Amino acid sequence: MSQNGACMMEMKMKSLAILPALKSLRILLILAGLLATWHYRVPLARAIRAMSDWQAIATYIQGYGAIGPMVLFLLVLAQVFVAFIPGHALVVASGYIYGAKTTILVVAASAILGSEIAFWSARKYGRPLIYRLASPAVVERWDQLAGNRGPTFYFFTFVLPFLPSDVMCYVAGLGKIPSRRFFAANVAGRSLSTIAMTLIGVFKLRPPIGFWLLFAGTLAVLYVAWGFYNHAFDVFRSKRNLAAACEKMIMKTYKALFGLRHRIYGLENLPPGPKILTANHPNASDGIQLPLAFMEQVTIIAQESLFRLPFIGWILTHAGHIPVRSEQRGAAFEQACRVITEGRSILIFPEGKLNPDNKEFKAGSGAVRMSLATGAPIVPIGIYVAKRDTVTLRDPLKRFQCGRWQFRGQFIGRVGKAWWLTKEINQATKPVEVPQLTRRLMDRIDHLVRQTAQEEAK
Repeated sequence: MSQNGACMMEMKMKSLAILPALKSLRILLILAGLLATWHYRVPLARAIRAMSDWQAIATYIQGYGAIGPMVLFLLVLAQVFVAFIPGHALVVASGYIYGAKTTILVVAASAILGSEIAFWSARKYGRPLIYRLASPAVVERWDQLAGNRGPTFYFFTFVLPFLPSDVMCYVAGLGKIPSRRFFAANVAGRSLSTIAMTLIGVFKLRPPIGFWLLFAGTLAVLYVAWGFYNHAFDVFRSKRNLAAACEKMIMKTYKALFGLRHRIYGLENLPPGPKILTANHPNASDGIQLPLAFMEQVTIIAQESLFRLPFIGWILTHAGHIPVRSEQRGAAFEQACRVITEGRSILIFPEGKLNPDNKEFKAGSGAVRMSLATGAPIVPIGIYVAKRDTVTLRDPLKRFQCGRWQFRGQFIGRVGKAWWLTKEINQATKPVEVPQLTRRLMDRIDHLVRQTAQEEAK
């Protein structure tokens, strides 16, 4: 045997020799605990009996003086593991002694922490440990009732005083509920329950009718919010879905905040499948308002500077929108073509910059080249916003403009007929150049804008 093997064997023999001593030490500690419990059985019995009503609990905690809040924290933490004290009575008594602020902070923090420890203890060590801390019959009965229920169920077990919230921490740990969902139910349920029980103590068990109405209303609102959370947890599993939802929320909030009215004509001209949506760019809010007209999620090609903005940049990036960098325009073109071949639609403003006066700018040829490369149709869209409804924003020092934004009035869009370039070129008798096609595209967009302007002028 090698020298290393001999050393390992020697260490193993020593560890085996220590095991009987460790077992003896554990037995001695258990006996010492039993003797201490027997010696202090009378004061312990008095303390447990005292905890059966909130006034006795208040007297007990007040006896600790300045360290009472620390004792309260430890009592709540212990009560979560072994329910030797009625938890809600403990919170009511604390509210009576310390008032709302101290009690809510101490009890909520302790209850949430204890619930998380109980949850993870059950998840890691399973039933052998839980049956030592709680009645096996109670655990099994509530485990069958819980089944595969979601966080809404556990939220109400924490809030409603007649349910065994402490046992439910173990039940959740034994079940399949994701830890993040349990944490959310734990924080929301324990916080609301602590606030309610504390205020009952503050009002000395006689809260006004408004308290109960507020409590019931809060439960109703949170019930609806939990329904949204359950749905959102599945929908927003990826950053892309979350970013798209945030983007849609910002768009709808912008529209509602300023009371903007949308009128979109010609939606029947939108062909099924991927397409290249092209529009003029009269104000900076076009990219916020125009996508609301479409049922599908469209990918927007935008200036790279927008992707550097805090939060907005995160949304644009993870929602899959495409930045245009002056030195890497080819990369944006390739990414856009890839998006189209994957079955999604593109929104592009060929003018590349704001054009509030609908002047004749030199448009980029990206939309035409994308259509020729992928075979997707181009859909021209004319946007019309009355100039009186837009405002030019400037920085406070008036060093630069932040573009024209619409904060009132109507946003009018007119969708033209789809333009299949590949079919037209295949049928053409003469070669057609890309600049010529780009000019024809802008003429179509300009015609739609002028048509709307004439109708609004009548």
